[in-house]
Amino acid sequence: LTAAIGLDEQGRIKEGETVLITAAAGGLGHLAVQWAKAAKCHVIGTCSSPEKEVYLKSIGCDKVINYKTHDLGAEVKKSYPNGVDVIWDTIGGETFEVLLNHLSIRGRLVVVGAITGYRGTDKAVPDVKLENFPSKLLMRSATVSGFFLPEYYPLFPEYVAKLQKMLQDGTISPKVDFGLNADGGELKGLDGCNRGVEYIHSGKSVGKVVVKLDESA
Repeated sequence: LTAAIGLDEQGRIKEGETVLITAAAGGLGHLAVQWAKAAKCHVIGTCSSPEKEVYLKSIGCDKVINYKTHDLGAEVKKSYPNGVDVIWDTIGGETFEVLLNHLSIRGRLVVVGAITGYRGTDKAVPDVKLENFPSKLLMRSATVSGFFLPEYYPLFPEYVAKLQKMLQDGTISPKVDFGLNADGGELKGLDGCNRGVEYIHSGKSVGKVVVKLDESA
């Protein structure tokens, strides 16, 4: 629901537009990629490993940028000199600062989260440097907006129906990661919850991380 409603309502994605998804191989990101592809957008996905690059290409990403091996800003500027129409940011921090410089005319940057601030700080959303922030938006007629799913509760039934149909016809295929690559192995029981959080932050997970609370499952 977050990917579908967020991209439609805040991103206002349209066929043919360029859409950049950060953390594209993550639990939310891989579904955002598939939703944008279903809308016939050109999708760019960012990730942190060669394995994730392969996965993102398999679900339809038109371009994949491994920010561990390539400069994100330079890659976007080289491939999309006119900027990106919609940016879906779940990372925050420096990533937000970099991507803000690469919005197209009338581009939309949607802030969905800021995982860089989820540990080691008392701020859920870390501070960012906003030098010339107003002018970066003004000269492009661009916008930056936040997205918080509960505010869109009235749309849930409509989008649940859409997603169910897309699941049935194979347009969207969620990927579940039970933590086989996590330290300590598969995520089970209450201990698996703590390890699951660490696993997400490790950058090794692909898809939605799921913990089996019933260890016999």
